[in-house]
Amino acid sequence: MLRKFACLAAVLVTMAGFSFAADDDESPTGKLMEKINNANKPIQKATRNASEYAKGASKIPDSVTEIVKLAKEARDLKEPAEHVKKPLAEYQKSMDEMIKAAEDLSKLVAKAGTKQQAAKEAYNTYYKTCTACHDVFKKDE
Repeated sequence: MLRKFACLAAVLVTMAGFSFAADDDESPTGKLMEKINNANKPIQKATRNASEYAKGASKIPDSVTEIVKLAKEARDLKEPAEHVKKPLAEYQKSMDEMIKAAEDLSKLVAKAGTKQQAAKEAYNTYYKTCTACHDVFKKDE
């Protein structure tokens, strides 16, 4: 019986190691996108429902500021376009769309009286720009 648990533990540890290795993107783009993802989490949480929005709406502009700063850095990287053999201008256009959608979200939330549903719709618009870029420039990962 002890051997069964030892084998199970060994398999689980090995699988966890492969999982961590697969998620480890040490490229400049990967590092920036990880930071963007971390800055995105408070926005996602704040737009989830009305009570979370009431608590977290004030944090959205700061998170968006961080995302825009990082996205502008990522915009100038050639690696994503080269990786999928697409023009750099196409990647930069995707990043510009993401930046604009994030800024639009921030402006909307900064207005007094903005409801959670409107903020969530703006967040979804922003998030779709992320997904659209990933569909083209990160499709094989």
